[in-house]
Amino acid sequence: MTQIRNKTDYNLTKKEWRDSNKEKVKESRKKWAVKNKEKRNIITKRWSEKNREKRKEYFKKWRLDNLEKCRQYSRNRRARIYEAFGSHIIGDWETLKAQYNWTCPACGKSEPEIQLTEDHIIPLVKGGSNNIENIQPLCKNCNSRKYTKIITYSPNGEINLIYNGEKEK
Repeated sequence: MTQIRNKTDYNLTKKEWRDSNKEKVKESRKKWAVKNKEKRNIITKRWSEKNREKRKEYFKKWRLDNLEKCRQYSRNRRARIYEAFGSHIIGDWETLKAQYNWTCPACGKSEPEIQLTEDHIIPLVKGGSNNIENIQPLCKNCNSRKYTKIITYSPNGEINLIYNGEKEK
């Protein structure tokens, strides 16, 4: 083993070891964080207070890099506010859009010309769920026009209007 001459050499040697043993370091830090939860919270809080701008920039960049995750979080939060049961993930939504061929079934326009939005067939305000079975892709205009009416658009273009639980075509 080489002899360490001064503090700079020692710190460099530590850094080299950490760089070559990233998994061990990660595991060790996780264990420490679990063991020292309160201390970790204090350290994190202090760092956040000292680095407000750095933190702000980091989260701003993260939101831009993860737009769909942020949108999904907002939609799920809205559903929780209405106490709607059920949820779905981004993959379910992408699959549903593919079933509709990335086309709004109400007006026939396709992405990227329009942006498809999640429309609840039975609106959350009327007790609808947030399950993927209660979601259909509509463009913003058609979704706004539908408002709280209960209308089902199928991928093949069929429209079902539902009033008081009865279907009309």
